[in-house]
Amino acid sequence: LREAYPMICSTINDISLTINPGECVGVIGRIQTRNWDDDQGQKHYVTEVIAEEAYFADSKRDGEAGANFANTFGSFLVMFIIGVCQGMQPIAGYSYGAQRFERLKKVYTLTLKVNVLCGCVGTILVLTIPSYLIAAFTTDAELINIGTPAIQFMVVMFPFIGFTITNSQFFMSIDKPWVAIVTGLSRQVLFLAPMCYIMPSVFTSLGWNG
Repeated sequence: LREAYPMICSTINDISLTINPGECVGVIGRIQTRNWDDDQGQKHYVTEVIAEEAYFADSKRDGEAGANFANTFGSFLVMFIIGVCQGMQPIAGYSYGAQRFERLKKVYTLTLKVNVLCGCVGTILVLTIPSYLIAAFTTDAELINIGTPAIQFMVVMFPFIGFTITNSQFFMSIDKPWVAIVTGLSRQVLFLAPMCYIMPSVFTSLGWNG
């Protein structure tokens, strides 16, 4: 037998503003019963849930939050890599047009080293101290536990992403757009497509069904 009770949130972070029908919510608080008399003198009783804390208990919502942490951290790394490439492009374009190929080689090599190193550092940080990185966004222990494997899976290939982004931007700056397009698509063709086929079985074996 299921009964519906009114819920009163005593905190300012009222999750009813974001909850969707059918989602599970955990509540910490107390139950109170009160009564009153209406204008006709009839007594009424009501049982209410006073929620001092409320949180989403739906594993799917938690999984989405964990993925968001991984996407946020990954976006920081990608923005840094793209920023370095944008600094490289005018120097590479000028050097190519002026036929200063030694300088062109130096700027490409330096950019590639910096971006691959950035990817390696990001990967090492995530593999060694993931909980500290996620703690910058939340203090919820359950979300930290869910977000840790998600962020580790996402950034493990970041050194290769630094390599592909650098090459794509480099060839674009020296007026070789088709080479840049092929290099950029290599991430989707060589890595993403096979992973879309392989990783669902890996996630299922880890108990991530959602």
